[in-house]
Amino acid sequence: MDTTPSNRVRIERVGGEQKLVASQVVPCPRDEVFPFFADARNLEQLTPPFLRFRILEVSTAEIRQHTRIRYRLRLHGVPVGWHTVIEEWEPPVGFTDHQRRGPFRLWRHRHDFIEVDGGTLLRDTVRFAVYGGGLLPEVATRWVERDLRQIFTYRQDVIAARFRRPLPSASTSAEGPRTSQTMPSAFSSTTT
Repeated sequence: MDTTPSNRVRIERVGGEQKLVASQVVPCPRDEVFPFFADARNLEQLTPPFLRFRILEVSTAEIRQHTRIRYRLRLHGVPVGWHTVIEEWEPPVGFTDHQRRGPFRLWRHRHDFIEVDGGTLLRDTVRFAVYGGGLLPEVATRWVERDLRQIFTYRQDVIAARFRRPLPSASTSAEGPRTSQTMPSAFSSTTT
């Protein structure tokens, strides 16, 4: 099973909004995958270091509907506060977070966990819109798209490394042992 995330992030324009869809399959059952995403502390692992992402507050001990998460990051060196709320919580099927305050005019991020033959399909669907909308020059819109592709590709690389399993062989079980859970080295010195 190929868990390589290349060419798995696409962005399309839908009216005055944009939609990002990032999909990948990991060779693990949904009941094993979902808990990783249900822990807000793992957001920092899934975010590229160049964003300097830090969680400041989570309103509930466990993520659930109406949980509020407040964090800080840097976009091209500029500090940005971001507040989201969990609008839908459907373990282990998925959840939706919605930006209440932050760098986007609209940010609604749906996380789906779909059981497939041999693992779990992870699908992120983000409806977003930037401030300024149609008044922004095309180059600024492309800049945002480039940043989001880079962020979600990084996320997919981390997820692939986190949930990778070697192919079964005569000396391993059908599931195989877990491999190292370190982040890909290609991103250890990424800067923008």
